[in-house]
Amino acid sequence: MEHGWQGHEMTTVQITLPDQLALEAERAGLFLAMDRMSAIDEPATMSPEAVAEEISAMRAMRTLNRVMKNWENRMATDKPLMA
Repeated sequence: MEHGWQGHEMTTVQITLPDQLALEAERAGLFLAMDRMSAIDEPATMSPEAVAEEISAMRAMRTLNRVMKNWENRMATDKPLMA
């Protein structure tokens, strides 16, 4: 155990994920978020409203990424956008 935030003992947890799930977590920014959180000396406090806003923003970004990927696939295959 290590001493972390305000002298509290901290435990490191390691998980094993299937490759597909790990890729999805990486695409969603989970690992980046975890790295950023571990670099902070004290935990961030967020209101329920702020958490809801963050979740909404992540969902919107995921939807935008999916739409862009579909558009890129259509452009690559030269299919008309409207049938």
